[in-house]
Amino acid sequence: ERLTSALLAGDARQAEALLAPSVHALSDGGGEFFAARKPVIGPERVARFYTNIARNSAAGASVTIRMINGLPALVIALENPPPRTSPFFVTRIDVDARGLVTAVHSVLATAKTTALR
Repeated sequence: ERLTSALLAGDARQAEALLAPSVHALSDGGGEFFAARKPVIGPERVARFYTNIARNSAAGASVTIRMINGLPALVIALENPPPRTSPFFVTRIDVDARGLVTAVHSVLATAKTTALR
């Protein structure tokens, strides 16, 4: 929740403070939507990557937490996404014992999120 709040507020520094030094982010756009083509590694890069996405897409976004495959995940719906940006995606965030985010995995491909809509 703190990470989501920081990202939606566009506060990269606050987001970075919540990330473990070894954090990495993976995204799967299925060739349909904009996604990082390789893992985004490190707190500064991960915070900047997701802050930029939030800055360009956050207006009218709804974020809910749902149980998916037995684990909590963020389900994000964008009201007016920019071109080649998924209007609906799911993000799983792994957290270590200290409460720092160690991994962010986002699935954007329509074929992989259809059952969740």
